[in-house]
Amino acid sequence: MKIVRSGTCGNSPKNAFVEELAIQVAAALGKSGASVSDEDYPVRIYGESFDARPDEIVVFQAISHGKAGAANGEVRWGDKVLGFAVSVTFKTLKGDRAESVKVYVGTEKT
Repeated sequence: MKIVRSGTCGNSPKNAFVEELAIQVAAALGKSGASVSDEDYPVRIYGESFDARPDEIVVFQAISHGKAGAANGEVRWGDKVLGFAVSVTFKTLKGDRAESVKVYVGTEKT
């Protein structure tokens, strides 16, 4: 699987954490019953997962501020493309552990 990162997280460990979490979430959407992480936090998915392992995950942006972070991107397999967004609430201001995660999966485009 090819991973294309946003390239904007080099100076921000919190942004890098959000980006990595978004990649884990996007990869898990393509695996039935897959866990996003070994960590203990709830993950709510709004939209549909899919039944194929992604060929490529592209993260467009990953940002954070205070106790919140977000990322967006696309998951690609074959000629299909699915958009996603991830919203993270951190346990602390340090932003190195998630308290909860919400995933929004868009409709497929070709």
